[in-house]
Formats: sequence, structure tokens, C-alpha cells
Amino acid sequence: MLILERRHSPVYPEYTTEHTTATATDITDIGYYEREAKSSEMTLPKQKKRVRRKVRCEAEWKRNVRKRLKNIGKSYTSSSGKVVREKKMGDGCSDKCCYRCKEHISQEIRQSIFKTYWQTGDINIPCQTVSL
Repeated sequence: MLILERRHSPVYPEYTTEHTTATATDITDIGYYEREAKSSEMTLPKQKKRVRRKVRCEAEWKRNVRKRLKNIGKSYTSSSGKVVREKKMGDGCSDKCCYRCKEHISQEIRQSIFKTYWQTGDINIPCQTVSL
């Protein structure tokens, strides 16, 4: 059995000089690390809960859907609300064309060029093709 003596301290006025008896099991019931954990729990400020926000899906935004439809030549509604029709291949050159396009380029080749031009979906490729 241990005898603990508390003395009066100017720093801790609640302590007075008194003799208390405690057993060894009373002292070792709460270990050093447990006491440290309890004291650290008291001193830490409470952390705010993290809110889980929605993951943004940019592919479904109106302007991105509109941009994608425009780039592949499909019909879409413009930002001002006008409906823009899908791209269609126009008539070929007339018989009066000085380059004689109808003789050199068949309708099937024109159709395949038109499809490959608009199926890319990337606006940079058609712009580069036109600039050449």
C-alpha cells in the first residue's frame, strides 16, 4: 500500500496538505498513455464534418452537349434557343464547272468524304482541313 501526500501549492490551490492512501492497483488502472489520450481528447477542437459533394459531370452540361452535337454535324438548339438543323451534303457542282468535278469525283466518294469530315467530332481537325 502506498501513501501519497499532497501539499499545498500556489499554482494549484485546490490541492491541500492531506494524506491519502491508495493501492498500487489504483495507480496502475489508468496507464500513462491512457491518461495522455484522455487529456489530448479534451484539448483538441472539434473538427467539422466533411460534406460529400456531387461529382460534376461536364459531359452532361447543356453547353458541352450542344458543342459536341455541333462538332459532329447533328441538329442542336443554340444558346439563344434557335434550332440548328443537321449538316447535309449539298448538291455537287453543275455541268458548267470548269474543273469538271462531276467527272472526277463520284457521288459515293463525296459522301464518304462528308461522313469522315463530320464523324471526327473534334473541331480542330475540320478547321485544319479547311485552312489547307
